[in-house]
Amino acid sequence: MKNPKADACSYLITMIIQRLEEDNQGLINNLIEGVEADRAALPKRIQSRTHVEAIIRETFKILDRAKAGAEHKNEDNS
Repeated sequence: MKNPKADACSYLITMIIQRLEEDNQGLINNLIEGVEADRAALPKRIQSRTHVEAIIRETFKILDRAKAGAEHKNEDNS
């Protein structure tokens, strides 16, 4: 991404999710499962499908980053 506002939001939401994961182990996996379920439930014919799929891909990227960071932090604390 090259949009500072979008990048800042992505960074901030990643940090928030990681902090929530600390208090609620499994939260990130639950969020990933929820996004997968939402993607699977999308109607075949949906308006702006390309845009919706791009949103889902970006959501997975954020959750993957948050998960990797949380796992790394857990390794450091072990």
